Amino acid sequence: MESDKYICVREKTGDVAQVVIVDMADPQNPIRRPISADSAIMNPASKVIALKGKAGTEGTAASQKTLQIFNIEMKSKMKAHIMHNFWKWISPNTLALVTETSVFH
Repeated sequence: MESDKYICVREKTGDVAQVVIVDMADPQNPIRRPISADSAIMNPASKVIALKGKAGTEGTAASQKTLQIFNIEMKSKMKAHIMHNFWKWISPNTLALVTETSVFH
């Protein structure tokens, strides 16, 4: 878990995937959103979620991993980036990306 405030789970029923976010201050009202991402992590302090997934056709040059960061309260995309490896929230404002040759934060 990345956060003590939120629980973030990606669930799949049949062919439909969704992310379920439980605010521990209001556990009776989980937030559900459809997603195509294969991974999701919640910001440790705010209602911001980072989603990682593939774009393009598997096994082709167009197949690439995308990172998107959304503000759930404002229902808006904050950032999008093509990435390749490890990711982790290292503070409430910083998402770290680790590649084969670099560390970004």
